[in-house]
Amino acid sequence: MQLPSVADDAQFDALMADPDQVARCLEYAATALGVAPVSTPVRGSALIGLSESSVIKLMAPFDNQLASVEQVCLRTLHGALPVATPRLIDSGTLDGWSYVHMTRLPGVELKECWPTLGSRHKLSIATQLGECLPILHQLPAPAEIPRCDWSSWATNRVVNIHDYLRDVPPAWADVVPQVLESADLSAGQQGWLHTEVMLEHLLVQVDGDKVHLSGLFDFEPSWVAPVHYEYASIAMFVSAGDRSILSEVLRASHLTVSPERLFAMAMMHRYGKLAWYKQRLGGPDDLQTWIQTFFSTDTL
Repeated sequence: MQLPSVADDAQFDALMADPDQVARCLEYAATALGVAPVSTPVRGSALIGLSESSVIKLMAPFDNQLASVEQVCLRTLHGALPVATPRLIDSGTLDGWSYVHMTRLPGVELKECWPTLGSRHKLSIATQLGECLPILHQLPAPAEIPRCDWSSWATNRVVNIHDYLRDVPPAWADVVPQVLESADLSAGQQGWLHTEVMLEHLLVQVDGDKVHLSGLFDFEPSWVAPVHYEYASIAMFVSAGDRSILSEVLRASHLTVSPERLFAMAMMHRYGKLAWYKQRLGGPDDLQTWIQTFFSTDTL
């Protein structure tokens, strides 16, 4: 057996739609790499295999650059942040696919337990996250981490914004350019970003009255860009309309940022599609109200 030839996102999605094939690929890779048998969660932009103590991540050949970014992030960040990140065990290529073999962090995925946590635990997590991220943002980023030419990026995104507004109501598509025109799109403080801090990429351990943020992973989309770009993802994929959570993350990060700038940063996200945001988050049908719902804090 060999790993299949996958040339683009459509072929990768077809592979991911076949759980049996995904399982066979990961079983083959684990055997070839001398790793213990793995379970096979089927989701995301890579093939992920979990053993008791480690993780195999297989990235399709067209994502080899992202694999290189993940490798350098794991080498550099292990032990450097208040929140644990995986330790790189090995990396390389197998049948044209890039693989990253890393340690498995303790805890459960925050997405699994978030609905069951009380407000005190959620605010504690928000504090820990807000204290961790500025440390990442201030670390010297290795040369392999992509640098975003923000002025060119933002200008190009605004000019082509309608490409990212497909499948949204016409009223929204008409208003978004006006919001971006009036929003602050300057670079401001820049730093080394994770770019996709979300419940799915965080691990926690709950011990009675205390909750500990035990892991942050999935670093392949990292780049150097405005730090507010990081918090737009948190507004959508962690706090998701809970102003107290977003407020606490920003307070612990010593930041103040307007809802309009956070929304603008969400629209600048390289994988950002407004229709997907709306589908995932739900919320009001009026765009301005939607922006205030998901990007406002207790003070703004």
